[in-house]
Amino acid sequence: MKPAPLSPLARAEQRKARIVMTTLLLTEQITREDHGSEGNYVLYGSSCSQITEEAEYVRKQHPQVSGNREEAESWSRSPVATTMKETEEQLLVVSRENQVLKIKLEATREAGVQALRSASQKLYENYQARSEELKKSQESEKKQIQAYNLQQEEKLRQSSEDANHLAEGIREKCTRITEMEQRLQRMEEEKKTLMEKKMSFEKMLQQMMSRNEDGKRCLDLQRKISTLQEQICHLQGVIQAQHQGLRSVIQEVRTGRCWALVFSVCAGEEQRCLGLGTPHSICISALGLVDEKLHAPWQPTRLWGDAPLSAASSSGATNSRRTWSCWSQRCWEGWSPSAGRGG
Repeated sequence: MKPAPLSPLARAEQRKARIVMTTLLLTEQITREDHGSEGNYVLYGSSCSQITEEAEYVRKQHPQVSGNREEAESWSRSPVATTMKETEEQLLVVSRENQVLKIKLEATREAGVQALRSASQKLYENYQARSEELKKSQESEKKQIQAYNLQQEEKLRQSSEDANHLAEGIREKCTRITEMEQRLQRMEEEKKTLMEKKMSFEKMLQQMMSRNEDGKRCLDLQRKISTLQEQICHLQGVIQAQHQGLRSVIQEVRTGRCWALVFSVCAGEEQRCLGLGTPHSICISALGLVDEKLHAPWQPTRLWGDAPLSAASSSGATNSRRTWSCWSQRCWEGWSPSAGRGG
């Protein structure tokens, strides 16, 4: 039994319902295929949820809509279907471009990480190289300082030895001067005794000659006086030679043959003390004392034996010896090897 034919108005309504239903189904299918992590695409100003609701509404309003082959073919040739296909193709192109952009973004991020890692590695290598260079420089400076300290210690040791030798030489010279002074004093006393004995014999000879005593005794007395005179002359020559030797030793000390070395050693020790930051007041005082004594005028009294023996000459010799003794004692007390080493 065939169904009753539809009126033209019913056919038109049915055709419109089929077109709307087909459009909604196609739109829903495209939306479902292109829906991804990047979000829903918007078609004709409506969201996917709105399009889905409209499709459900159309299904409820036209439950008996069905298509046939001829209508499907006519639909595929319609402008709406063509527009939908173009929209689908555009969506596919956009999706592919999004995928390409995602790949490029990941590649850019990876390249940035790699560049940052490379820069960090280069910076670390530069830091290590600079650290090694500074370490080598510090080691070199440390070795130079140690070598300089050893050199200065060797100089200080040598200066101390020189100061000890100098001190020993000064002691020997002072001992020699003292012995020469004592020897000269004994010679002066012996000369004085001989002079007194000679004067006594001369006085006795004058008395004997005034009394016209035995000529033999007078002759013996004259020979004794002559012998005493020879002894006095010989002793006078020895005294003068001893005095020249004593004056030479004193002049040797005064002109700086010994004290110049004291001055140089003390000056070197002063610089050493200044470099080490140790007290150097003793060294400076020793320098001042040496300089004062080297430049102080020394005017000895009359030479022993240059004038006739008298109380004045004896006191002059005593004063001269006393002057030298005081001067040598003060110089010796003002400087010592310990003072030359800076305490």
